[in-house]
Amino acid sequence: MIKNSSKKHDKYKYQIILDPKKDAWNWLDSCGANSSSSGSSHGLDWSKRAPADVIVGINGKSKKEAQTFIVKYLKQKYIDDGEKIKLFTKKLKTIFDKNMTAACEKLEKVMGKPIYRDNFTIYLTTFPRGPYNYYDGSYYEYIGWNNPIMGFLHELSHFQFIHYWRNNPNSDVSKLTNNQFQWLKESLTMILDKELLPLIERVDEGYEIHMPLRKELHKFWQKNHDFDKLVEFGLKILPKYYNAKIENPKTIFKQLKTPQELLDFMDANINYGFVGKSGKIYLYQNDDWQKNWESECIVQSGNGLLETNCGTCWDQVELERKWFQEHNYQFETIFSWFEIIKPNNYPTHTFLVFKDSDKWYWFEHSFGKHKGIHEFGFLDELICDVKDKQLKSAINSGIAKLKDRKLLKSYFYKKPKANLRVNDYINHVIGR
Repeated sequence: MIKNSSKKHDKYKYQIILDPKKDAWNWLDSCGANSSSSGSSHGLDWSKRAPADVIVGINGKSKKEAQTFIVKYLKQKYIDDGEKIKLFTKKLKTIFDKNMTAACEKLEKVMGKPIYRDNFTIYLTTFPRGPYNYYDGSYYEYIGWNNPIMGFLHELSHFQFIHYWRNNPNSDVSKLTNNQFQWLKESLTMILDKELLPLIERVDEGYEIHMPLRKELHKFWQKNHDFDKLVEFGLKILPKYYNAKIENPKTIFKQLKTPQELLDFMDANINYGFVGKSGKIYLYQNDDWQKNWESECIVQSGNGLLETNCGTCWDQVELERKWFQEHNYQFETIFSWFEIIKPNNYPTHTFLVFKDSDKWYWFEHSFGKHKGIHEFGFLDELICDVKDKQLKSAINSGIAKLKDRKLLKSYFYKKPKANLRVNDYINHVIGR
């Protein structure tokens, strides 16, 4: 790993990192070689940007074989492109030292909201795709791109939109399915237009699939530079451009043929949150969530989740159960928690595992960065790995300590009754 930290700015700081593991992930994910990726998004097949020898090296291979190939490929690439990477890093640092504060202040003015964090991480990548992570303020910068400030503001506008609109339960943006949200989010980067030149190197052109929506949004923006009103207008016209391109989620669910298709479906249609007994949807773990969780939450059936499109891992496993049962898989559903008698805020997790040939697979949609279909030789090995990741997540959140590993217990459980309350559900899954 090569790390290049910048000087601290008045309000903002950044770091530039070349992490071979993250770069390898970007290659594999872009080419559809990761278990949780199809290699396509926003109307683009990213694998078409990969050299032919890479496609040959990873297509049809196991995850381990593809990983081994790309690691070896990148090791040589870092030698061949070493000078290019060095010069790009130096140029990037110079540009950010000069323009980062101005860029953040400009976006604050354009979107009408304070920048949600003061530190960012730029991961250098040798593949021409730039994923991002709102939670840690990181994004990928390709060493062949020449518009770093525009690229930074593109991703920062996503972060801001997630923070102030998507994560706001009072905003209608929070009620969009993931695919609808992605469509609107990407289209709204049209605010990075000619008015921001020469701070940005060029205007943000977006993806071809969103062009009609972007064009109408930009006409509105030119007449009224109010981002809140732009979002309201975007929500109003979104169905005209988006709904014609999708089918009803219930119809799609019936047509899913593989576990990967199920995972992709859930990624596109299922939001993380819980549904109250009154039908109110709670999407984000804020004060409102904490206040109402125990008194309001109900655990939905698979059919119920298809109605609300919103659920925690407790609910999502029931949708997964419905699909795997209908497709005659051997599977188990498992509840994992820190078994402590007194009230506590330690996280629980439910997940589904299934067997295919002689392998066990962890099917995961709700557990953040562990989303995917993960292969194991033995079921005990799989459960142990999930527990380790659950513990690490709790430690990183400041809730648990390493010694708490001994408190983690797992229970196999059968289908619960629909709409159980929190305590009744826990009693069911642990067999009380």
